Amino acid sequence: MIKAGLSDNSCSEVMLENNTYVRIMNLAQKRNSTIIIPIGSIEQHSTHLPVGTDYIIAYKLAVMIACRILNRYGIQVYVAPPIPYSLSIEWKHKNTFTITLSLQTFSNLIYEIVSELISHGFKNIVLFNGHGGNTEALNIIARWIANSQADKSIKIYVVNWWDLIRDELSTLTEQKTLLHAGEVETSIALALNIPVEIKNLDYVDTDKMPWTKNGYTVYTSEYPRNKAWGKPHLATKEKGQKIVEAILSKMEKILLNITSSKGQYAKPST
Repeated sequence: MIKAGLSDNSCSEVMLENNTYVRIMNLAQKRNSTIIIPIGSIEQHSTHLPVGTDYIIAYKLAVMIACRILNRYGIQVYVAPPIPYSLSIEWKHKNTFTITLSLQTFSNLIYEIVSELISHGFKNIVLFNGHGGNTEALNIIARWIANSQADKSIKIYVVNWWDLIRDELSTLTEQKTLLHAGEVETSIALALNIPVEIKNLDYVDTDKMPWTKNGYTVYTSEYPRNKAWGKPHLATKEKGQKIVEAILSKMEKILLNITSSKGQYAKPST
């Protein structure tokens, strides 16, 4: 078995790339076959977090939940290789490092990957998103793909991990919301052993993003695009561990509902 590059888990068989096409096709043809696609970004996360933070978090969480489902219930759910490039125009600036795709390129990328998975038999596609800038596009793409299928049993799910724990964040953190490279993301990074330069913080101490107003949204280029937004100085590993467990618990319920019957996809033999 190939060792997983980004996973700290022992059950690397949940990672699609570690399996033969025979094993993948056997699972894909089953009723309610499910695969998770982690999606993130390559963008500045201020001076203390790596540019890959969004996709690394999404990938690690996806592998962790797939491992949990496999070990607790014997249900096999695959995790596809993560998609690191996406829509990060809000952080694109000559004085910082961000790679963003155009809306058309990103939409085509997601559409073609999902369509290929469906063509091989997968019934449930979970777009597990780690970057807020992708949300609107993913919702539109998911609706477009799902509504174009002759097989009405095919379902496309869009899951933003922060949406799962909005209530929990109000009690687990002082920031009480996600923002960008702030208390929440930094705490999760510490819990997941993602490199954090905690002594090198550069941030806007705020409780909301620059485009969020009272009852409406306004987009402008008049804001710092090389800093964190939020309160990363409040981050701790202990907070991150609680946040991660809250996410995993919510995703466990979602995946059990999707796959519907306990033990339906037993761990495949080698």
